[in-house]
Amino acid sequence: MATTSSPPLNRLARWPFAVLVAWACLLVWGLAGRQPASWPDPAAPWFLDAQARLPLVSLLDRSDLWLGLGPDVSPAAALVFVLIGLTSLTIAMGLGVTPPMALAASGALLATRSAWGSVTPGHDASALLLVSVGVLTVALPSMRHIGMAGLLVGAPLAAPTAAWAMTPAVAGWPATGRARRTIAFAGVALALASSALMARVAWADVSCLSSAPWWGRLEEVLYPALSTGLSPWTALRQLAAVLAGDVHPFGLVVAALGLVTGGTETLSFRRLAGVAVGAGLAVAAAGVLPPAHAAGLLLPWWAPCFGLGLQQVVDAAAGRWRGLVVVFAVTIAVGAPVLRHVTVVPGPWALTTPQTMRAMAPEWTGGVVVAADAASRRRLHGAGVVTLPVDSVAIQACLANGQRVHALGASIGHLEALGFRADDRPLTVPLSAMLRDLRAGARVALAAAPGALVWAGPPGLSALTRLGVHAATVPATAALGAIASADVPGGRVAVARDGVQVDLDSGEDQPPGPVPVRISADVRAGEARIAQAGRPLVRSAHVAISVFDTIGDPVFRTTARPSPGLPVAVATQPQWRHAVIVGEPSCRVAGASAITMPPPAGRISVPLDSASRARPVVVYLASDTRPEVEVSGADSAAVAMEQERFDLTAGDTARLETRTDADAVDRAALGPGRFIVRIQLRPSGIWPAPRVSIIAGGSATTWLVRLPPPGYGAAPSTVCRYATDGLRVLRGQSTVIDDETAQDVILSTRDGWHPAEQAGGAVFQWTGHQSATATFRAEASRPRRLILDVVGADPGTGPQPVTVRVNGVVVRAAWQGAGRLEIPVGVLRSGENELTLEVPQVVAPPHDSRALGVLVRGLRLIDPGVP
Repeated sequence: MATTSSPPLNRLARWPFAVLVAWACLLVWGLAGRQPASWPDPAAPWFLDAQARLPLVSLLDRSDLWLGLGPDVSPAAALVFVLIGLTSLTIAMGLGVTPPMALAASGALLATRSAWGSVTPGHDASALLLVSVGVLTVALPSMRHIGMAGLLVGAPLAAPTAAWAMTPAVAGWPATGRARRTIAFAGVALALASSALMARVAWADVSCLSSAPWWGRLEEVLYPALSTGLSPWTALRQLAAVLAGDVHPFGLVVAALGLVTGGTETLSFRRLAGVAVGAGLAVAAAGVLPPAHAAGLLLPWWAPCFGLGLQQVVDAAAGRWRGLVVVFAVTIAVGAPVLRHVTVVPGPWALTTPQTMRAMAPEWTGGVVVAADAASRRRLHGAGVVTLPVDSVAIQACLANGQRVHALGASIGHLEALGFRADDRPLTVPLSAMLRDLRAGARVALAAAPGALVWAGPPGLSALTRLGVHAATVPATAALGAIASADVPGGRVAVARDGVQVDLDSGEDQPPGPVPVRISADVRAGEARIAQAGRPLVRSAHVAISVFDTIGDPVFRTTARPSPGLPVAVATQPQWRHAVIVGEPSCRVAGASAITMPPPAGRISVPLDSASRARPVVVYLASDTRPEVEVSGADSAAVAMEQERFDLTAGDTARLETRTDADAVDRAALGPGRFIVRIQLRPSGIWPAPRVSIIAGGSATTWLVRLPPPGYGAAPSTVCRYATDGLRVLRGQSTVIDDETAQDVILSTRDGWHPAEQAGGAVFQWTGHQSATATFRAEASRPRRLILDVVGADPGTGPQPVTVRVNGVVVRAAWQGAGRLEIPVGVLRSGENELTLEVPQVVAPPHDSRALGVLVRGLRLIDPGVP
């Protein structure tokens, strides 16, 4: 008896399976290095930690860490990625879409940020795959048992969030209404139970937390968007923004065409797709899923509708234009997202790369690590490191129990905004780990002084082959200079006994492309140096390394120290900063009325999670000296700020009282102070900044903060005082990375500073008073070294001399220019110390409305005792 196959499977059979697999793999490898940036997603911290503990997710993360095909392509996530493409292709062809249009639709799905970004280590698209399986059961009802297994088994183990987007597919199963409702309810219930269990596991993983309070985090896990204080309308706008950015307006219009038009053979599917869209909007508006998560889960429903719409466009074309329409549709469907993603390529070396993460994991043994982004936490968890989200209560509990708490990257800024103090610590990895994690094609300049490579060992010398440096031809005792692209032949390498110089001129063609700016790597007088366009980038007595992006900017600069493995410093860039968290926050919970923050508080952090354009945050600052108010923070670009100043000695009292009455603020609560500044903060877009910092820039006597009423489902907000009064001097940037960079002690501005400025790639900063102070923390057990480049403002008779004091003690009475000063132990004290720069007078030049005291071009404090 002959057997027959369904029409879609017949059409699929005419396309050899090997060709389909090759097509999917080509997307993975061809787009390698073009991972898009993550979507802004205001999800609750414990929700992300709970998702990372899911059994299949943990398995994926561990396999990515140990079996990575490269720093950009993790095999497990790539397999999920390929399965999504094949499933989407089968769905489209099952709905009657022709193979070229089906390929275009599935390729467009894989080229979206939500799908393609999941191939990067620390991400995966398990949720999208499960939803795709659910959609498959609608297109091919014979596979409904697979869909049921995915909902009841796969979702709890891999992606509970997928249950909300899979349940609409249950309505299309050939079963009684009662059975469908039972299956859908069971799937969602199991997913919620799995999320609750993972929340318990995430809490229990942190030994310093008691077991009882974990129940208080269930709301964050089951309703992860509620803690953001977003309104339903704002959540829907965010979801729409993610969809539009993922699939571009062309994709939305074509998918809408495929959803509302078509024959009766696709009517059932199109109805269920409409139900899925409605369900996605509902769960996002209700806060059950963060908007970006909900938008991503709609993509497997979008892709078939997009394919149907493309088919409608092609079928409407006739004659000689049909072929052009097909080419245009395929090009736009697949090419447009990919071309857009080229503009958001991350740097060619990242903290979350496999070899580096494995090398750093021992640093955190016995402690917990706080990381702000979900990918870093997943990579840390996969490496066996205990992680903790940015949760002030949990971190305080761990500190109270004597637990050592580390923080990485952006999480340090978040914790400082919550009132914790961050003590920076160096972080190093072997040279071999850093080189193995380089993205293929990344351009690298490396210079090694004579004898430095002896410390690299066999792993380090083996890793140098990625730059075309072979141990057999390079004596470990010789000097080395190399400018090459990782895994790309044609690099420039030079070896000599005492010194070497390698140059690559601007416009010179070196694979993979022309050099945008002149680069040089040389060794002279025993010092390794790297420069760009004549500007020094890195100097080291041992090894200097710089990695450049596609437009020639240095994205990673570091040095190595002479130790086994030739460890390189990774905390030389802000995004890889490493700190130990200490201290007890000083915060006040917002109530119905304004909050006062008493002095001394030169810098506070204010939450914006309940603010909107119509309901701004209002802050009043009272000061005896004219303040230089500055708003900063990682998310300050998403904040619109307005300032209004009052000088009470210049007759502004009546105007101030009118303003405070309009703001319903008690004028008497401001207390004394000649100058009053009113600051109004509101989000500038639909993605609000969770917190911003406000720096007084002077001697603040009182802060008065009035927050808008809490938003939809918002938790109580707090206003916190920073442990340090200002930002890092010169924004913490150094024009040259050297062997002492890892020994830098943070200098924070306190009083008398103008904001840092930048010109020609160099950062500089003026003081605004005769005396400007900065603070730093130290233990009075060893001397420190001050490296400075300062010049007093010129009053017309020449630059003024600068007096340098530490804790009130003069360490140099008249200083000009660049040099070094030794700070003896006798003038230091344990804890907070104060550095002061003084000039006889400030100057008001005609080209600047400000008062200028000292021009600071370089100011660094070095602790020689840091390894």
